[in-house]
Amino acid sequence: VLTNECVLRDPAGAGTAKWSGRDVELDSEAVQEHLRAGKQVYQLGLEFDGRMSFVLGEDLIVRKLRFFDNVTYQSDQDITTPQQEMETRFTLMTRELARLLSHLETWFDLRRPVS
Repeated sequence: VLTNECVLRDPAGAGTAKWSGRDVELDSEAVQEHLRAGKQVYQLGLEFDGRMSFVLGEDLIVRKLRFFDNVTYQSDQDITTPQQEMETRFTLMTRELARLLSHLETWFDLRRPVS
C-alpha cells in the first residue's frame, strides 16, 4: 500500500533535480506535474500488510522502517521481565522483517547469490 511520502528526482539532473513530498496525496496535480516533467520515483513510502511502514529506495534499500503496535504487542507468552519483553519483541520484528524481505525478493525477482 502506498503511503503519503515520496521523493522524485530528475534522472538528467537538470533544473530542479529533486522534489520531496510528505503528507501529500500521491495522485495530486503537483506530483503528476513533476512526473510529466520527467522526474522519476527515487524513494516511495509503503505500508506492508498493515504491520509496518517503510520507505523503499530505487536501490531497493529499506529505510525508515517502523513496526506497528499489532506486531510488537502480539505475543501470547507470559512475559515477566524487561529482558523477556525485549527478546520477544525482537523475535516478532525479525519474523516480520523476514516476511517483508521475502516478498520484496519475489516482487522484484531478486536472485540470491549462490555460494
